[in-house]
This record gives sequence, C-alpha cells and structure tokens, in this order.
Amino acid sequence: MKIAALLIIASITVTSLAGPAYAKDADQDRRIAMAEEILRITQVDKIFKQISEGAITGQKQALQLTLKDADFTDEERNEIIEEVSGVVIEELQSAFDQMTEKLAPLYADVYTAEELAGILAFYKSPAGKAMLAKQDVMMQRSMAIGQQWNAENLPAAMQRMTPRIEAIIKRATKKD
Repeated sequence: MKIAALLIIASITVTSLAGPAYAKDADQDRRIAMAEEILRITQVDKIFKQISEGAITGQKQALQLTLKDADFTDEERNEIIEEVSGVVIEELQSAFDQMTEKLAPLYADVYTAEELAGILAFYKSPAGKAMLAKQDVMMQRSMAIGQQWNAENLPAAMQRMTPRIEAIIKRATKKD
C-alpha cells in the first residue's frame, strides 16, 4: 500500500514537473512553425536570390578585370568565370540554408506567439500583401537612391576622411 502511494505521488510529481516543460516545448514549436511561415510568406529565399545575383554579377566583373591580362582566350576566360561563379553560388546557397535554419528559432525566441500571429495576420492582410508584392520595386529604387547618394557624397566624404585617417595611422606608427 505504501509503495502504491509512493508511486502515485512520484507519478503526480513527475507529471507536474514535466507539464510546464512540455507546454513550453509545444509553444516553442508553435512559434517556430509561425516563424517558418513568415519566412515563406516574406519570400526570404527570393530576397537571397536577388542578393546572390548581385554578388555574382560583382564577382564576375572582378574576375573579368583579374583575368583580362591573363593568357586566356575569351572562351577560356568565360569558362573560368562560369565555373568560379558556380562554386560561389553553391557556397552562397549552403550559407543561406544554414542561416535560414537559424532564423525561425530566432524569431521564435524574440517574438511571442501572439506577436508572431499578428505579424502573420499583417502579411496576410491586403496591406501586407501589397507590401510583399512591391518589395522588389522598393529594393530596386532604394538601391538606386543609395547608388546616387554614394556618387554624390562619397568622393567629398573620402576627401574629408583621408587626411584624418592618414593622421591616425601616422600617430599609431610613431608609437612603435
């Protein structure tokens, strides 16, 4: 009889201790599922593809310059560039996959279930859908604004910064 009572008490204790942990895991799983849906809806993979295409374009241009004086035919140069681009794309995709695996748990840690539900509701609303539909245009125009700003402001900023940077380096080398 005492053994049965101890087993019942032990069972109740274990259940009461495990209950909150199980509920927490279920809530975490729910938040991760909502975060994964947010990542799908916001087309993170499409954004990554655009970023990758920009990186590949820049990398191809850099390779063209690097290889321009090398002893290759145009065909050989293009083959090298395409092969290197393939390696870069493969590595970028692998890095992106690793990063996105960490994003959903990050969202789940930062946002509550209610906040994630609200974010999802927004993206599913007409305003959220419009935002998502127009994000390509916004990104293109934002990049154009950034490029224009750089062209207009960077040369003068570099002129202002160069003497200051040189002075810092000069001071640092005098200490040695």
